[in-house]
Amino acid sequence: MINTDKYEGHIQGEWRDTIHEGAKSHTICAGDVMICTVSPNEATANLVADAPLLLAEVKRLQRYEREHKELWDIIANFSPKDSEEDDDIHEQWLESVSQGYMGSVYDYVMMKQEEMIE
Repeated sequence: MINTDKYEGHIQGEWRDTIHEGAKSHTICAGDVMICTVSPNEATANLVADAPLLLAEVKRLQRYEREHKELWDIIANFSPKDSEEDDDIHEQWLESVSQGYMGSVYDYVMMKQEEMIE
C-alpha cells in the first residue's frame, strides 16, 4: 500500500501542463507556481499534471478499503455447508449485503427468524 503521508504539504490547486511554442519540454504549474519541467513526452506531462488527482483517488480507495474491510473478511471467510438451505441463505445474505446490510450471516439468519416469529 502506498504511504500517502509523504505527500502531505504538496502544492495545492489544479496542476496544469503549460506548453510554450517551440519548447522542448513541458512545464507543470499550479497557479503561478512552477512545479517542474518534464520531458517532451505528452503522456508523462499529463501524468505529472494529474498527480494531485491520482493522490486524491488513492486516498479515497484506501479509505473505502478500511471502511469495508470487516465486510470483505466476512464474505471471504464464509463457507456454507453443502445443503440447498445454506446455499439459499448465503444467496439471500449476499443480496442483502449488496443493498447495504452490514451484519454477519449469523446475524442475518437470526434477524430472519425474528421476522418469522413476529
